[in-house]
Amino acid sequence: MKDLRPLLIILCFLLSTSYALGQLCDQDKRFTTIAYFSDTQIDSLKNITYGNAIDYLGKSQDLKMDIYFPNNDIDTIKKRPFILLIHGGGFYGGARDNFIYHSNEFAKRGFVVATMSYRLGFNQNDSGDLQKAVYRAQQDAHTALRYINSQAEKLNIDKSWIFIGGSSAGAITSLFASYASQAEWNQVLPSFEETLGSLKSSETNMDDSLKIKGIYNFMGAVQPIVFASGDLIPTISFHGELDKTVPIGKSQFTGFGSKPIHDMLTKAGVCSNLTIVKGGYHDIYLSAEGLNFRINRVANFFKSLMCDSCTSTVYTDEAIKNNKDINYEVLSAIKEGNIQKLDELIDINELDKCHGIQGGLYNFLAFSIKLESFESLKYFINKKANLEGNCTGKTPLMYAAKYGQLDALKYLLKNGADINYTYDGKSALDYAKNYNHSDIQKYLEDYKSD
Repeated sequence: MKDLRPLLIILCFLLSTSYALGQLCDQDKRFTTIAYFSDTQIDSLKNITYGNAIDYLGKSQDLKMDIYFPNNDIDTIKKRPFILLIHGGGFYGGARDNFIYHSNEFAKRGFVVATMSYRLGFNQNDSGDLQKAVYRAQQDAHTALRYINSQAEKLNIDKSWIFIGGSSAGAITSLFASYASQAEWNQVLPSFEETLGSLKSSETNMDDSLKIKGIYNFMGAVQPIVFASGDLIPTISFHGELDKTVPIGKSQFTGFGSKPIHDMLTKAGVCSNLTIVKGGYHDIYLSAEGLNFRINRVANFFKSLMCDSCTSTVYTDEAIKNNKDINYEVLSAIKEGNIQKLDELIDINELDKCHGIQGGLYNFLAFSIKLESFESLKYFINKKANLEGNCTGKTPLMYAAKYGQLDALKYLLKNGADINYTYDGKSALDYAKNYNHSDIQKYLEDYKSD
């Protein structure tokens, strides 16, 4: 008689999984707009090496990620969906720290989340070199997913629910990682596989059987050739109607933006949720309110996929300023160093408050450095902004070192910024070294020796 035990084991597993999912969809508040867990119930693994690869300068680079998840002893669900987040920055800048807030908030809703670093940089005098940066980013995203696959048991990840997303360049990478095959790259740029290696060539020996079930696309685009083969993937998108950096529509340079992607998905019967910000550019949802708006909608969208209740929609947001505490006027005033406007618009009691800006969290002092606005930086320091104030662990001095702002760095030190402050074992000097700002490195080394 045929042994039916293996079949019965599989059947029991399927029934228990179905029951758990039914409970999750009918009663549970996980994966919604509500933070199911508190900050103290979220654990993290920092600075994890998920692979190694050669950067655009020919140097070996360890690839790092941070992972956030509900405490395993507290969370009653033993298999949890996973989100891989990829930061923006034009394939030249940015950092995984930009998604710390996202990661923690998604984890509080019940997801396991990783925010990854990837190889940045390209020859900015060679337009074709940007395509190599996109290819390298896709390689690294695949490597990150293979690493997560290898750690799924330890992290209690449900490998049947894998999501990916990012901002701008990170959204572009997410779309390419979800769709673009080696054959499609070879059809357009056949030399890349030989010169940069295959899409699976970032050093790792791990299995790559994970399948992406949903995409979080924040101001991204992808070349339409990638849709030539394979299944279409449910996607939630946010895009400014007037975005000129990555257009919402069709572009010869960036390909299909969020609108044609949405139209294609809905036509094919694949769930898609698109938010269009009327009058918005490549700077939408800058506030903490806007950041939470996106996180909540993405969590709900991913849960609707897991519960088979997703409905395609287009949401139009008229409120480009979408914020009470930081708006386009404030950002323009900071960028221009318009002191009169800053006096009119800035509440002095909120100088050190953290604001969601361009996918990250910054206080005014840090953001003036990011925008290279020395006049605004002096303004905020003179108004007694906290020189060690930070939103993600990095102080203004670290931002000055990271972005190569020597004058800003000198002014911060002159006014008492702490040169010895460290976060995750890194000081301002470490940021100067990591981002190859030799002038700042020398200045800091000389300053410490005085």
